[in-house]
Amino acid sequence: MRIQSRLFLIGALICLVACESKLTLVDSGKSPYRIYIAEGAPEVVQFSARELRQTILEMTGVALPIKTGVDSVATPAIFIGTAPGLSDKLQAWHPEPFGDEEFLIKTEGKSLYILGGEPRGVLYGVISLLTEEWGCRWYTTDAVKLPDYEKLILPALEKTGQPAFEYREVFFSDVMEPAWCIHNRTNRSLKVIPDSMGGQFGIYPFVHTFYSLVPPDIYFKSNPAYFSLVNGKRQGHEAQLCLTNQDVVAIATRQALKWIDEHPGVNVITIDQNDGGGWCQCEQCRTLDDAQGSQSGSILNFVNQIADTIARYHPEVTIQTLAYYYSEKPPATILPRKNVMIRLCRYAEYCDAHPIEGCKVNKPFIERIEQWHAIAPKLMIWDYYTDFRHYLMPFPNFDGVTHDIRFYKEHGVAGIFAQGSYTKHGGGELAELRGWVLAQMLWNPYQNGQALIEEFVREVYGSAAPYLLDYLTLLHHKVRTDSIHFNMYADPHVGHLTPDIVGKANQLFTLAEKAVENDSVLLARVQLAYMPVLFTKLYFYTAGGKIYLNDAEMPAVLDKFMGIANRLGITQLDESNRGDLHAFSENVRKTKGIFLTKWWVIGPFDNPDGNGLKEVYAPECEFDTLKTYTGCNGADIDWRIYERISTGYMDFTKFFNHSEYGVAYARTALEAAEDGTLQMGVGSNDGVRLWINDQLVLDKAVTRLALPNQEIVTVPIKKGENTVLLKIDQVGGGWGFYFSILDGSAHLKGI
Repeated sequence: MRIQSRLFLIGALICLVACESKLTLVDSGKSPYRIYIAEGAPEVVQFSARELRQTILEMTGVALPIKTGVDSVATPAIFIGTAPGLSDKLQAWHPEPFGDEEFLIKTEGKSLYILGGEPRGVLYGVISLLTEEWGCRWYTTDAVKLPDYEKLILPALEKTGQPAFEYREVFFSDVMEPAWCIHNRTNRSLKVIPDSMGGQFGIYPFVHTFYSLVPPDIYFKSNPAYFSLVNGKRQGHEAQLCLTNQDVVAIATRQALKWIDEHPGVNVITIDQNDGGGWCQCEQCRTLDDAQGSQSGSILNFVNQIADTIARYHPEVTIQTLAYYYSEKPPATILPRKNVMIRLCRYAEYCDAHPIEGCKVNKPFIERIEQWHAIAPKLMIWDYYTDFRHYLMPFPNFDGVTHDIRFYKEHGVAGIFAQGSYTKHGGGELAELRGWVLAQMLWNPYQNGQALIEEFVREVYGSAAPYLLDYLTLLHHKVRTDSIHFNMYADPHVGHLTPDIVGKANQLFTLAEKAVENDSVLLARVQLAYMPVLFTKLYFYTAGGKIYLNDAEMPAVLDKFMGIANRLGITQLDESNRGDLHAFSENVRKTKGIFLTKWWVIGPFDNPDGNGLKEVYAPECEFDTLKTYTGCNGADIDWRIYERISTGYMDFTKFFNHSEYGVAYARTALEAAEDGTLQMGVGSNDGVRLWINDQLVLDKAVTRLALPNQEIVTVPIKKGENTVLLKIDQVGGGWGFYFSILDGSAHLKGI
């Protein structure tokens, strides 16, 4: 009994200490606390105080007064950005100066202190308190979770924090509101976050600045030598600058200095190659690039010269330049100056279906980031998190979303631009989910990404959440187990969107709609997430995939799809805005014809200097299925039958397991009951030649994504057998064709 009494006494003392150390800010609708800020406090500190007050009000129904000045303080108190005797307190609590976004949350006695650096440290202290201690969430602009508290308690706390990356931009139009950004602690550079709300990471101009530095409309006519020499001709449109021309260096330097003067406070100036290719091939540029083993040689040599001048006048300013597309490979010996930051882009040749680490397709990128990390004073990343050709197509890339941010942190990256779907009215496939998860990982990449996904889905979709989670599992299990690879320009035919997968996804969303049919808010969210499944069915319908959607079902599916789009104001299909959803709808309604999906195929043959479309190979002269020919790299090739049942797209990349330059042929035969004409539709990736009965009727050298019926030809046919021969070249990316019979009396004989 004596032992039990002692244990009880010890327990009571522990409880007493714990009770005294925690703060009870609100209890049963009352609070003794006041919020204190300094006289003349910065606007962002004032905003932080209001944000704390308003959120506590919404959680508890109690409004804490905000007091200015700390000369006369009534305790208990919440001090934001200031405190009586602050210098002495900081010397004990945080002797080193705060970083720009670093904060300290500390309880002492009955007081709470939220302190931090400028401009966003104090603000992030408030947001971190609300998020991590009291469970507040800002998932989307209209899905906010502020828990109800009758008693708002804060345990004894001493916590410092700051983001893992100094630059964190989630570029989806669905998550662009300043309030969403500050609550999810992103500091984007595009789209203004007012200084009163913490401001943003200052980059000017944002990207692709060569023609802004040396404008062709001012200089090209009088000084064509300032611009790229491309295939023997100076080019002032959709190309680059002559980077070894010292006049160009001088003009660009003056413009960069002018930008700095015109934009005080912006501490990153971009000296970036233009989008696309067209680098200079003059003797000086070519010699420099050849010696450095990369076009990044002439770029970095150019940027370093500008950086040297800027360092003399503005040592606080950093120069940023891209390692992108043709300049992704670092130069052999040229090093960036100390004030030069490299922004490495993980472009289209890599895999987005799997995390960077562990995927064979991504091994070259790992080498690139390691090479740049070894030489760059500071390294930023530009990565891509959507299907740029089909914003509304399912894009199961969450394994990368939840793993790659940590990979970047562990490879020395200081900031990330996460580019996603960007449209006037939003609506990209699961854009809000991606945006929120990316924002959390950019703040702390060591969180459990799957747990974040499950939290968002559970809180945003309510009773429909189990079906949404099953949908995500369905898509990701497919790409994991079948080792399916796709990139930012994902080919819908690559294999992750089979009729079986799309059918199961449709069933899940039917159940999800049923689960929330009596809640208009949740139903709208579910239907937004459902749109990509409906879009996929309609897309494959236009591509001959009647196994996804037949003629009888199409009108109802299209009406449902467009009804959701119209209610939510969604209009845009892709990054380049080739056409809006209403044009897509019209295309679906007008879809006609029979796609031919069984062919004799042979290839790949060589495509020397990209001119293989005009090279005459044996299939243009003979058709012998028993004969072997010489193809790319001396390989033996012969005619083989290729048949698809789920789509009209004949995918050469998949059939040949070949994505390098090449050409291939496809042959079939049509039989007509009588003489007449036949209308045919052809879509190709890339260039195409078409012979009917050995007569060339279509010759189109082009680089493009294949779509049905890009070219429509009407040709004479004869009674009996008519031969069809297609030749398709490959100049990078996807490779294949569509072929449909649109009108006429012929029918497929078979091969």
